[in-house]
Amino acid sequence: MLRQLLLVISVLSIPLAHANVDNAHGVTPEVQRLFSEPDSVQTWTCLDGSKEIPLKAVNNGHCDCPDGTDEPATGACLDTTQECCDGSDGRSEVCSTKCIKSGETIGKNQEAETNIRKKGYEIRSKYIASAQEFKNVLKRMIADWRSMIAARDKEASRLKHIITIMESTEELLAAVLGERHYSFSMFYDSIAKPPSEDAALGRAREALKEAEGYVNFTRESIGHQESLLDDLFNTTKYGKEGEWVDQRYSRLTKDIGDHTYEVFLFHEVTQMSNNGGEMLSLGKFSSWNPAPNVTEGSSEYYKEQLYTNGTQCWNGVHRSVQLKFECGLENAILSVEEPEECKYLFTGTSPAVCFALEEGETGKSL
Repeated sequence: MLRQLLLVISVLSIPLAHANVDNAHGVTPEVQRLFSEPDSVQTWTCLDGSKEIPLKAVNNGHCDCPDGTDEPATGACLDTTQECCDGSDGRSEVCSTKCIKSGETIGKNQEAETNIRKKGYEIRSKYIASAQEFKNVLKRMIADWRSMIAARDKEASRLKHIITIMESTEELLAAVLGERHYSFSMFYDSIAKPPSEDAALGRAREALKEAEGYVNFTRESIGHQESLLDDLFNTTKYGKEGEWVDQRYSRLTKDIGDHTYEVFLFHEVTQMSNNGGEMLSLGKFSSWNPAPNVTEGSSEYYKEQLYTNGTQCWNGVHRSVQLKFECGLENAILSVEEPEECKYLFTGTSPAVCFALEEGETGKSL
């Protein structure tokens, strides 16, 4: 605190040691007075009081002062700021032209980014529409199967009733003939098992077996489809609106140097040597953005995937991949880095993370 106080006192005490600097552009209005002294003075003192330099050394493109105050307009000193193009502190023929061009460049970049956001959002909307249509198809299929099950259940009940009657009749006849009364004995062999009744009962039993088998199979199929629905439209897996459903089998590849990297979305990331070497697993899909400060289901949540438990490294660590997405017009890998041993950072693009622009928003932040 004492050191800061002394610095302030020293800065306030040195303006008379400064000279009138004709080219002192880029300084804030608050310190302009420190650059305006009699023309007879040909030296200039750094604002921290640490050094005195020739007047001509101010804004000459070389940093002479430790605090960087001798180059307010050139940016020659690192970590310094300057006033630019407000109409009072810069050379209009130099600074204003640069600022106009910079402004035009920034404007064009923002316009391009906004267009990417808009077009990407249109593609994302198509992803969502396709997923919803698939969802509706599955629901209609399940509803149709339930109707067929109801019809087969009704048929099975009817067959069971018929079989029960036929079996009861057969048992009654067997009981009567089982007495082997003399008057029936001569007809026993021909009446005991009527061929036509045996055939009818057999057909009824076969039909019942088929109906029950169909019902059981269809119920299992319905269970599978309902599980698929739950899986595909679980917001923790394929997006809040199902925007990633159509991408669940997408493969993104990128050749970098001696390797080809492939991301099989929601499955696995691999690295293949381009010189005939082995293929390594860099990790299997684990989760979306696991950062503790990211809310599940938020837009940030779906901008990052984590793949873990890949092929083990020499040091015992299993390879893993952090895959970060930004808005783009196609699903693609942009870059691959290995910031830590066996821990990879992939960046990529996808229309699935092109969210709608809010009113008045530009596409600056993709």
